[in-house]
Amino acid sequence: MKLEAKKKYEEEETKRRIERKDDERKTTKEFRKFYFSLILGGLVMVAGIIVHSIHPDWTKTTGEITDIKYKYSGGKNTRHFVQIKYRYLPPDKPDFVTSDKWCFPSSFKKYGKKIKAMKFMSTIKKGDLIKVWYNPDNNIKSTCNMKTQVKHPKTAYGLFGFAFFICMLSVVWFVYFSNRKRRNKKPTPSG
Repeated sequence: MKLEAKKKYEEEETKRRIERKDDERKTTKEFRKFYFSLILGGLVMVAGIIVHSIHPDWTKTTGEITDIKYKYSGGKNTRHFVQIKYRYLPPDKPDFVTSDKWCFPSSFKKYGKKIKAMKFMSTIKKGDLIKVWYNPDNNIKSTCNMKTQVKHPKTAYGLFGFAFFICMLSVVWFVYFSNRKRRNKKPTPSG
């Protein structure tokens, strides 16, 4: 009788060990899928950043400041800005082209205090010369800060969105798998 009980116990223990190893293999496989999807999302995000950092091949020229404005962003970390409007003369046009949008020149800073922004604003005036880049195919498109221009914006933002989707999907899937594993766990007899 004791021999049969011992044999039965060893068979059950062997069966539990095999089930645990299978469960560990499945868990490892699921973790690998999760990490792979996160790495894939990260690589897509890096591709988006690279595409976003490519600036268009616009022509550089000299522009003239036509208007200056002080602006601030409210909130916890208030920042003070100096914005400008400008005009420039493309080589193939007889008249000046005036920008219709406010621009943050790359040489200008974001200030933490209004006094500093106002002090800087007093050093520049209408008529000062600045660097301007314009689209040679469409002279109306221009900027005073090339960092704000992206050559392929739809591709870059599409890659950002896809990377976010991959990462969120992998997190949701991981949480679902973890909860499913917990629900399906069989209680082990304590003995």
